[in-house]
Amino acid sequence: MLFHEIYGSYFAVTAAILKKALSGGLTRQEIRRITARSGFGESILTIPEALSDGTWPLLDPQMKTPLQHVPAMPPTLLELRWLKTISENPRVRLFSPSVEGLEDVPPLYDPSDILWFDRNNDGDPFEDPVYKEHFRTIRRALHEKKHLHIRYAGKRSRLEGIFFPLSLEYSEKDDKFRLYAVRAMNTAPESAGADGDPGNAVHALPDGEVDKETHLKRRYILNLASILECSPANPAATAGGTAEMRLPVHPGESDGSSSPPPRAKETIVLELLDRRNALERAMLHFSDLEKETVPLGGDRYRIRLCCQAEDETEILIRILAFGPVIRVLSPEGFVEQIRERIRTQRHMGTRDEEGNVSSDSLH
Repeated sequence: MLFHEIYGSYFAVTAAILKKALSGGLTRQEIRRITARSGFGESILTIPEALSDGTWPLLDPQMKTPLQHVPAMPPTLLELRWLKTISENPRVRLFSPSVEGLEDVPPLYDPSDILWFDRNNDGDPFEDPVYKEHFRTIRRALHEKKHLHIRYAGKRSRLEGIFFPLSLEYSEKDDKFRLYAVRAMNTAPESAGADGDPGNAVHALPDGEVDKETHLKRRYILNLASILECSPANPAATAGGTAEMRLPVHPGESDGSSSPPPRAKETIVLELLDRRNALERAMLHFSDLEKETVPLGGDRYRIRLCCQAEDETEILIRILAFGPVIRVLSPEGFVEQIRERIRTQRHMGTRDEEGNVSSDSLH
């Protein structure tokens, strides 16, 4: 956490008092009221007195201030160095952030100083010019709600057609960006299927097929690094295509817009044993998820994680990384996936008496 004293309570309370002085009508009673409302309990003993007796020469006896402008909180050098650091991150640079004013600011640290663990090593090529151009083309299409012509080649799936982009998502575990989109034209994929690698996932369905349970168009999930071509679609080729985005959310009910359909959520319940700082590690590890933590007594805690259903595989891998200090309680389907993963790992690790991996484990 970055902190500078100008963002502390005393500075914030004093700034609120000076704003009131500039607008007129400041009284000693008002100073105490602002201090009591926004400061710490003991602030009432310090701030009003320091402003009234001249210790802080910011107010005259008539409760006027010599300041000509409303107090503002400028960025500190620490914050500028932090901004310079993240602006050098190749993932952040995909968004073309402005670095004006940071040219002579040294970074807070060198990103190469950080040793990442529990992250896949085959992340996206964020510095590749073609990748960056695809990323920016997709961002523009998302912003402008335009269709894209995409040619895609995953590990076991290939397709080409006109798509309407729904959202971009970054996976910290896989170090990849994924595009969520729906097919907007009746152009069948060259070969349809679902890649086993969630980072290369593509859910290819016949055009017009709607999930019978949710009544929503199923989406394609495309790894950006596997997109061979990406360009704005010909407006003539997308005429009427947006209608597929307006499928009813419920039978007989239409949302009347081209906004993305709601994403199904799932709640995963865990029991954590706080050994080797496991609780703190879990709070950091799952900081990107909505969660609730309840102490059960001793060093045991119950954690509820709320995640998107399609992120289930990634969450499963992240949970397994904690080993025996975390036990999954529900939902039952997720528990069974955990068991199956463990059974598979044990099977693959089976060795014969000479220490060689058994032939059974190779099938």
